[in-house]
Amino acid sequence: MNKSDESESEAYDSPPVKKTSLSPPTFQSTPIQIISDALNNDVNTDRDMRLKPPTKGYMIINSAPLDIHRNVTVRPKFGTARIFKCTAAPKPKNIGKIVADGNCLFRAFSFCLTGSESHYLAVRRALCDYMELYPSTWQPLVGTRTVSEYLDRAVRTSGISREHWGTEIEILAFANVFNCMIYVYNAHNSARNIKQYEGYGPRLRADRPATSIADLTTILLYNAHDHFEVVLSP
Repeated sequence: MNKSDESESEAYDSPPVKKTSLSPPTFQSTPIQIISDALNNDVNTDRDMRLKPPTKGYMIINSAPLDIHRNVTVRPKFGTARIFKCTAAPKPKNIGKIVADGNCLFRAFSFCLTGSESHYLAVRRALCDYMELYPSTWQPLVGTRTVSEYLDRAVRTSGISREHWGTEIEILAFANVFNCMIYVYNAHNSARNIKQYEGYGPRLRADRPATSIADLTTILLYNAHDHFEVVLSP
C-alpha cells in the first residue's frame, strides 16, 4: 500500500458498504463485481427519491478545483427541491440537451457544476487526479490494467470512440470527488433490465461531515443509448 492509499484508508471510518455489481465500462450485459468497499452504488428499486439540486454556493465551491472563476458560474434552471418517483421518466421539456461528441457525461457534469458544458476537459482531469491519488480504490474496476493505464487510454483525453466515453466508474468517481448523489435514468434496456433512476453516491469519510443521502446535493442524468443529458427537473 502506498502512502496515498494509506491516507484514503484512514479517511474512512464507517463500516464497509454492501457490495453490488456494476456494468463493465462499456455498459455491456455482463456485470463485474465490486470488491472495493470504498464505493457506493444504490440500486434500490422500491422507494421515492429526494431532489436537492445544486445551489449556486455548491457550484462555486465545487467548481474551484476545475480552476473556474466564480464569476463564470451560472446556475441552470434546476427544478425545486422535492420528492419524486424513481420509476417516473423525466419529461422531454425538462431534459437539458448535451452535445454528443464522446464527452457527453463529462459535459453534463460540467454543466451541473458551472452552468456550461465547455469545462468538460477540466472535469476529466479532476476525476483522473482523484483516481490516481487512490489507485487501490479503483483498481478492482479497471480490470488487468493499472489505474493510470486505464485513465491514459480512456479518460484523460477526449475522443468520439467508445473507449473515451464516460462510464459508471467515472460516475462513482464524480460522486466521491464532489460529495453528491447522482441518479441516472436509463431510458433503454440496461444491464439490469429496468427503466428507472439508479443512484450512485459517495462513501462516508472522516474528513467530511457525515451526511444522509437525503441531505446530499442531487444531480440527475438521462441516459438514452449511451448518451448522457441533464435532467433539470424530474
